[in-house]
Amino acid sequence: MLSWCSYCQQFQGEVPPFEQLNITHGLCTDCGIRGIDLSKSELEHAHKLRDIQRQLMEAGSVEDFGAAERIVDLAIADHVRPVDILFGLVAPSLYLIGEEWRRGSITVCQEHRFTSFCEKVYELVSEKVMSETARPLRNRRIEALLINADGNNHTLAIRMIALWLKSRGVEALALYRSPTPSDLINLLKQMQPRLLLISIALAEQWPSVIRLTELLESISIENKPKIIIGGYAVKSGMLAPIAGTTLISDISHLEV
Repeated sequence: MLSWCSYCQQFQGEVPPFEQLNITHGLCTDCGIRGIDLSKSELEHAHKLRDIQRQLMEAGSVEDFGAAERIVDLAIADHVRPVDILFGLVAPSLYLIGEEWRRGSITVCQEHRFTSFCEKVYELVSEKVMSETARPLRNRRIEALLINADGNNHTLAIRMIALWLKSRGVEALALYRSPTPSDLINLLKQMQPRLLLISIALAEQWPSVIRLTELLESISIENKPKIIIGGYAVKSGMLAPIAGTTLISDISHLEV
């Protein structure tokens, strides 16, 4: 389930049962320490967010770009942080659409239509995050490099995570085209990021990720990055861990 703080409206991550993506409310640690009295506000906030989630799914299903800005503004008016719109509303919706496509409930065209709509939401949120809510970056050196597994052509997920990292003061770079192993090695030597994040969409892409991580393990690179693997295939439980890497299904578990 998707956990939100009823008072400050910050997305807290996912809680059991993980297979359900309904919205549930409680208090984050900070608000709990402050002794906030929710009274009936918890139920009211939950209804508002569920309504926003419903509107997002409906507008995305018909690629209603005109509704994107209205939905984003509606969420922000309800005190939702722009970056949390992506991870508490858009990302779960993309996962649901992916599940429907995997079951054959929707066509590839319908899946692409919804993804295009989410691209528009990302653009709107990105502008707001970078202009209003982003924290000062700790330094200008790239700390996190984000790439797709070979065969994963959807860049929205890594761009969203890069934006999430930047909102927390971490300089991140998402590569829209997956680099060759040799190009990646050169980038790692030049940039020396402390994190390398790999997004994998389908289990069929797993062998290429294994080969890549084995290659990175075998070569000599000063300050090797921590390798973190996430994406639909990880969230769906399709994969087993690779030695020397970390699988992560929930962005809130990423320590920055």
